[in-house]
Amino acid sequence: MSPYVAALVREGASVFLDNARVTVRALDVDDVVVPLVICEPGQANCDVCSPCAHYIRYTIEEFYKRHPMIPPWCIRVLMLVGTALFRAGAIDRVVYVNNWLFPTNPHQPFTIEQIEAVKRHLIGRYPRHAVVFRTVTPRLDAGHSDRLQACGFEMVKARKVHLLDAGDVRCQDRRDTRNDMRLLETSPYTIVGKEQLQVSDMARLESLYRGLYLDKHSHLNPQFNRRFFGMLWRDDQMTYRALRKDGQIDGFVCFWVRDNLLTSVVAGYDVTMPRELGLYRQVIALVIKEAQKQKVLLHLSAGVSRFKELRGAVPYPEYDAVYMRHLPAHRRIAWRLLQWQGHLW
Repeated sequence: MSPYVAALVREGASVFLDNARVTVRALDVDDVVVPLVICEPGQANCDVCSPCAHYIRYTIEEFYKRHPMIPPWCIRVLMLVGTALFRAGAIDRVVYVNNWLFPTNPHQPFTIEQIEAVKRHLIGRYPRHAVVFRTVTPRLDAGHSDRLQACGFEMVKARKVHLLDAGDVRCQDRRDTRNDMRLLETSPYTIVGKEQLQVSDMARLESLYRGLYLDKHSHLNPQFNRRFFGMLWRDDQMTYRALRKDGQIDGFVCFWVRDNLLTSVVAGYDVTMPRELGLYRQVIALVIKEAQKQKVLLHLSAGVSRFKELRGAVPYPEYDAVYMRHLPAHRRIAWRLLQWQGHLW
């Protein structure tokens, strides 16, 4: 079992994420241990462990950002109505399989027999909960998606993620990629790895992450704290790259490589620094360079689509695979509405 998953089970998610009031258990599937996250309605949870936060509250926040002329009171009403509607359907009563509470989870394919066994076990133990596999990307493993659907799971479109073949000459020859690599090579920052980091750096990593993902974007994002960053630092499966100058870290990324796929777990940079420094460009260049070195596909998660596509990333839909057939009709209707919403974009 990963040290991080063991810590989630032993100490509780809220020790590492300030807005994750959930129960975490470990599930052994033929000697493969994956985390289970059990979520209940009425908790103020973040979007990686609350369907209501992800599909309703986050969507309304993004809508308001794109249409700032709409009066704030209208958005508050939408938020209240949308939240009340889906809470009536207990949309947050879920048990997640293999949810590491990351924006993108490590891929773990199962056979049909394993999926059926997991499904039966969880329905028996949590009969009032929907069973959900998060971050299912058919482009990465169509067989996994097909097996889930064959077992009765239904696909609910969750977001658009970006995959980049960093070894493709067409990507390397893109002007934006070349400029980013040149910026990184001439940067006044020193690139440091996990072995050069110290416990005292974890508070800085927390500050950089929160300044970007919480203060600049949304407090519905996971509120990772310094204990979280310290746990990843001690986990051999995770790799850090950071930009340090004059003793201070101003940008970083943490990632893992698994099954020929490099996935960024979490990143951050100092948003107060002049834009001309190109800190975000340097952080992305770090993972592109690493993916090129290891000759693996790069998963760049969601957000800033135009920026990523200019560097050769291709957008693909990502889904929640939801089993709901054992739930009462009003609970299934709530999930059907989310399916319908996904067809609109």
